[in-house]
Amino acid sequence: MSMRNNRRRVARKRRDYRLMLRRAGRFCLVLMVTSVVVSAGVGLNGLFSVRHWHISGVNPTLAHAIERQLVGMEPMDFIHSRPAYLRARLSAVIPDLAAINISRRLPDILDIRATARVPVAFWRGGEGGIWLVDSKGDAYRKLRPGEHHDLPLLRVPDQTLGRAVAILRIVHDTAPGRYRHLSECIARFDTWQMDFNHGQSWLLRRGDEVVRDLHKVVDLLHSPRLKGGDWKVDARMETRWFIRKARQGGVV
Repeated sequence: MSMRNNRRRVARKRRDYRLMLRRAGRFCLVLMVTSVVVSAGVGLNGLFSVRHWHISGVNPTLAHAIERQLVGMEPMDFIHSRPAYLRARLSAVIPDLAAINISRRLPDILDIRATARVPVAFWRGGEGGIWLVDSKGDAYRKLRPGEHHDLPLLRVPDQTLGRAVAILRIVHDTAPGRYRHLSECIARFDTWQMDFNHGQSWLLRRGDEVVRDLHKVVDLLHSPRLKGGDWKVDARMETRWFIRKARQGGVV
């Protein structure tokens, strides 16, 4: 009985040993295949590195800013030059970009079409300095030394930037001649104050009424009696408005 048990234990050990050898063989094979795949992947990743790009849609200054960023990005292999990856990086470091589309042309070319933000106003921001504001009401970067734009200045809290830009848009669309002379838009406690050249100013109520009142003011100043003149308009009262000659007393 003991001899039979010993033979069984020996046979079991042999089977276990052969099983271990098979498993070890499979493991070695997996390692070899993985090594080959990784080596091939690394080789292809480097083979498809970006070496050329074409930039369109923006002015030379902004195109140069994009190119400078691309030159400074290391590495520019296939993995690190994926369009989505590059789009996120360029948008984060170049605030003047409104949109950027990137596509790959194998083996080593990027096609880049960008759109620049168009500033519509300055904003004296809470962090100090003068910021550029786009048509969506986003203050996207500070004004650089020596940079010049002929834009109105917004003196408003950051949470009202969108409303202030909407007001500018209404004046631009309905009274372009007067918009060219708009210098400041100020948000006071209960008043929108719009200052123009030649001492002109409009005072409007803060709140939902401002859009309706603004259209009424523009229509009023387009009337034959007031058209072409320089006026101060106080439209803060619902039942009575006051209109004066700019830089003069008296009420019309």
